[in-house]
Order: sequence, then C-alpha cells, then structure tokens
Amino acid sequence: MPTFTRTVPKDAAELFGFLVELHDNQKHVVSIEANANDSRVEIDLSRTANTFGGYPDVFLPIRRGQIELAQTVVARIRRQSELGFAPTTMDAEALFQLIDPSPR
Repeated sequence: MPTFTRTVPKDAAELFGFLVELHDNQKHVVSIEANANDSRVEIDLSRTANTFGGYPDVFLPIRRGQIELAQTVVARIRRQSELGFAPTTMDAEALFQLIDPSPR
C-alpha cells in the first residue's frame, strides 16, 4: 500500500507543469484517484519512479464539498491523456481551484 506525501502547488502554473509531467510519463502512473473518504486526489506512481527516480506517491488535498467535482476533473484529464492529449492550462486551473491549501 502506497504512502502518500501531501503536495500543494503554489499556483495553477506549477500544477500544470506537474500534470504535463504525469502525462509525459504515463507508463509510471499506476493510478490517479479522488479519495472521497479523505477528500484528496491520490497519485500512485510505479515502484521504478519511487525507487529509482526519487518521486514519491503524492496527494492533493481537496476543499470540503468539492471531491465530486475533483473526481470529474481528474477523470476528464485521465481520459484526455489516455487518448494522447496533454492536460491544458484550463484543466490545471480547474483542479487548482479545488485544492485546499490550508495545513491539516
């Protein structure tokens, strides 16, 4: 079971760069899921990415009451990526607006 590290991008541009990196390295993405119980988006990377690349599994905390919208945004980004289309700045902005920046 992966251990997730809390990640909060400083702005939508930083999140966009992260989403593009995930798209470009899809073979190392095991799953991206919106966890309704913990109100967060969990990004599980391959063991290779964790061990040899030094990239941890991460989660993005989602604002209260916004997890269903986050699920919709994440599903759209994943579908586009699987079809070969990189995330857009609008995708990043939509997801960024749902992130809860407050420490927990």
